[in-house]
Amino acid sequence: MSHNTIAIIGSGLSGTLTAINLLRQEVPVHITLYEQEAQQLNRGAAYTKNNIYQPLNVPIDRMSLFSNQPDHFYHWLREDEQRIKVCIYGIERDNYVPRKVFGDYLKDTFNNIVAETGDLHHIAIAKNKVTAIIPAGDGYDVESAEGNNHYHQVILASGNVPPQKAIFLPEHCRDLDLPIVHSWKGLPHIDSRKQVLIVGSGLSMVDAIIELDKQGFKGQIRVLSRHGLIPLPEVPEPHNHLTLTINPSVYKQLTAFRALAKEAEAHGSGWRTIFHNIRPQIPALWQALTDEEKQRFLRHVQPYWEVHRHRVPQFSYQLIQNLIAAGRLQLLKGRITDIDNSTNGKVTVTYRPRHTQARVSFDTDLIVNCTGPVTDLSRCGDPLMEQLIQSGAAATGPLEMGLNTNEKGEVINANGQVQKGLFAMGSLRKGNLWESTALREIRQQAEALPKVILAKSIVVT
Repeated sequence: MSHNTIAIIGSGLSGTLTAINLLRQEVPVHITLYEQEAQQLNRGAAYTKNNIYQPLNVPIDRMSLFSNQPDHFYHWLREDEQRIKVCIYGIERDNYVPRKVFGDYLKDTFNNIVAETGDLHHIAIAKNKVTAIIPAGDGYDVESAEGNNHYHQVILASGNVPPQKAIFLPEHCRDLDLPIVHSWKGLPHIDSRKQVLIVGSGLSMVDAIIELDKQGFKGQIRVLSRHGLIPLPEVPEPHNHLTLTINPSVYKQLTAFRALAKEAEAHGSGWRTIFHNIRPQIPALWQALTDEEKQRFLRHVQPYWEVHRHRVPQFSYQLIQNLIAAGRLQLLKGRITDIDNSTNGKVTVTYRPRHTQARVSFDTDLIVNCTGPVTDLSRCGDPLMEQLIQSGAAATGPLEMGLNTNEKGEVINANGQVQKGLFAMGSLRKGNLWESTALREIRQQAEALPKVILAKSIVVT
C-alpha cells in the first residue's frame, strides 16, 4: 500500500494530537513518532504519571481533544470507575482533574485510534533523540541515535524547551554547585525543617506549591519573581459578546480592554469572559503590532497579561492565600544579584527588591526553578533547535520567540523561504501567534495540519 512518510518530533500533546488527527484521515500515512523520554510518550512533560495532584487549569468541559466532540473527555472519564476515583477534585463538568488523568486520556485516545486504523496506516515509535533535520531531495533526513531516516514531511512538536541552566542567576553564579531542582522534573520529598525558594511565580509555581502541600511540607516557602504577581483564580461569569477592535497600538488595545471590562461589569459579567471571547482574535491582535509595539507589550504588559489570561482553579489560589496568611509563604519581587554556599549546608541568596537599590539576603536549603520555558531557540541548549537555526533550515520567530512560520505552520528558513514539508506546532509558533500553548490552540492546529500535509498526496511504492 502507498503511504506518505511523516516524522513527528515529540509525543506530548502537540505531537500526539497531530498523530491522532492524521490517523483519522482516509489517506494512508506512515508515521514515526520520536520521543526520547519514556515517561512522556503520548503524554508530554505536563501530563506524566508523576502529576497526580496538580490540577489542570481548565475545567473538564473545555478539555476535549476534539473540537466537534466537546463532551469527549467528560464521557471518557465516566466510562471507568478507576478514572473517577483518581479525579480528586470532582468529575462534574466545571471541576478540574489532575494532570496525570488528562495524560491517561491522551494516551488512551491515541492507542484506541491506532487500534482502529487497522492496515490503512502504519505508526512506529522511535524512543530516541533527534539531533538534526536536513533538507534532502523530496523531503528531509532525520538524524538520531539510531541512524538516518528519510521522510517526506517532518512535524516539529517538541513543546516547551526548558532552560538547560539556571538562567535566572547572575552569570557569575551559574556554574556553582547549587541545590537547584527544575519544576518540570518533579520535586523530591522535602523535610519540613527545610526552607524552600521558588524562583518564578507563574503556573509552574502553583503546581510546585500544590506538590509541597500534598507531601505534607510544613516549612517556610519564599517565592521570588520580578513583579511578585501570581495567577488569578478562575471564577464563573455570565457570558458576554464583547470583543476588541484590532489596533496597532498596545496602549490603545489595553485602553479598549479596560473599557470593555467596565462595560462587562456593568452588565453583571467581567474581564474573564472577555479573555474567553478574544481568544480567536489574539493572533491578529499580536500580528497587528510592530516589533517596537510588541517589545513594549513584553516589557510593560506581559506580566499582567499572564496572571489574568492563565488563571488557576479557585482552590489552588486559595491554598496560596492560606499559606500567606499563615506566614508560611512569602512573595518577594526583585532580582537575584548573588548566591553563595553557606557554611551551614544552606545557600545564601541575595536579591535586589524591585524599584530599590537595596540588597536583601536570606538562607535557603533548596531552590526550585519555576521560571518557565526558553523562547529564544537559537541559544536554548537543545541540539535539534540550534542545528536547525545554525544551518539556516529554520529561523527564529518575531522577537526571537520560537520558530518563524507562515499561517499554515510551515517553517520559514533563514532566507525567508518556506520549507515545504517542514512544519512547527504549538509553542514553537509563539513568536508568530503569541497564543499557541493551550489545548484550544493546539487542537485547532492539529485539526488543520492534516489538510495541508495530505493536500498533495505523495505516492510511495
